[in-house]
Amino acid sequence: LEFLQKPWHNGRLLRSKGYFWLASRHLEIGLLAQSGKQFQWDYVGRWWNFIEPSQWPRDEYRLQGIMAKWDSVVGDCRQELVFIGQGLDTRVLQRELDHCLLSAQEIAAGPLAWQALPAATAFDTEALSARPTPPMAVQPT
Repeated sequence: LEFLQKPWHNGRLLRSKGYFWLASRHLEIGLLAQSGKQFQWDYVGRWWNFIEPSQWPRDEYRLQGIMAKWDSVVGDCRQELVFIGQGLDTRVLQRELDHCLLSAQEIAAGPLAWQALPAATAFDTEALSARPTPPMAVQPT
């Protein structure tokens, strides 16, 4: 949350979009969409990793789409963000985003501990007050 509240001094950010995996809501797909001063984020469904395979799509095309980005450890859960702008210092942006990631120790603590993370709690409070519970599954592309 701190990353989103800080003033932006890294060139001109024109557009950002993508999917994120937030520790305190690790079952759900986060969606980020920003264009100019318009900014939106939401939870848009569950990662396939947390849905019983018997509930997955049956058609080969969609199954291939799911498996194309599958990881043996985390399934389809991921951070997949794109930033488009002018004069962006990608090293600074990478450093800021890396600062948002869990440490190895925090990862090892597991999902119950993640619920207590201060920034995640603030982020979730905003999400819960603004949005209903998301549908069961949306396939990220």
